[in-house]
Amino acid sequence: MARKQLHYMVDFFYPEAGQVVGFRKESCGIVAYNDSEAIKESKIAGLGARPRIGGLSAKPAFFRVRKVFRKSEEIIYDSSKMSPHA
Repeated sequence: MARKQLHYMVDFFYPEAGQVVGFRKESCGIVAYNDSEAIKESKIAGLGARPRIGGLSAKPAFFRVRKVFRKSEEIIYDSSKMSPHA
């Protein structure tokens, strides 16, 4: 049986007043073997993430982790939907 090829991406959302939705998205790849490891790596990356444009040292407002297949993708984690007390 052929194995599905996939990889993980994390999208960081930075507050920006000039954007239609109020946020600018920057994406990067995550190296992980499973969903839980991808989420863990993304949380670590979020601590040191800085926007590539603008140069200000703003932290991302939130981030999403996506599992990307050849013809589809699935959001496996969205930090904006998580309780701050969890």
